[in-house]
Amino acid sequence: MQEVFRVWLGQQSIPVEAAITTGLAALQGGAMGPRQRSQQGPSRFPRGMIGNPFIQARNFAVLTGVNAGISCVLKRVRGLDDVQNSMAAAFGSGFVFSLVSSSGGPNIPGAVGTGAFFAILQGGIHKLGQMMPKETGGSREEADAFFEKGQSMLRTLGLERYEKNLRKGMITDATLPSSLTGDALKEVSIPPGPRLVILDHIERDLELSKRRP
Repeated sequence: MQEVFRVWLGQQSIPVEAAITTGLAALQGGAMGPRQRSQQGPSRFPRGMIGNPFIQARNFAVLTGVNAGISCVLKRVRGLDDVQNSMAAAFGSGFVFSLVSSSGGPNIPGAVGTGAFFAILQGGIHKLGQMMPKETGGSREEADAFFEKGQSMLRTLGLERYEKNLRKGMITDATLPSSLTGDALKEVSIPPGPRLVILDHIERDLELSKRRP
């Protein structure tokens, strides 16, 4: 059911997908906030998250909801899911969180500073993650270069969980889109629903469809 929902959501317009994604993430964050506070204690939380359960739930909902919504929109608009998207989403969530959690009136400079801190932190985490494969010779990064277009397409459709299927079947960017037939997708164990979404996307994409045999 989760996969069916993901496929359906990827077929909706950007405003609809963003609204649903934001709402679901906000609900999860709102439910997570008071529980995390009760388990770890107030001293572990940033300023602005300390308060009664309603305030905690609201602040976590803002963080997770805004972050997920911005990430969703940027991924659909840019067709990519990269560090720029993550940093922009982190800035937006930090900015809105600062405005919501402020005890006085809106503090725009402070909100900008909080957003910048969140974005820099997210960028640092991403860079740290990039450094780890390089210790083994960068083989993972070199391998990723052969699947960038396929990964981008799947992430645009909300089907990123099937990136490993493309790797398993060695469906690289050099063989796109000629290898993305129904039979080929079936061979790499992609279910019927996602297969139809992928094939429909290829037919609608002029650049991909004109390169098909």
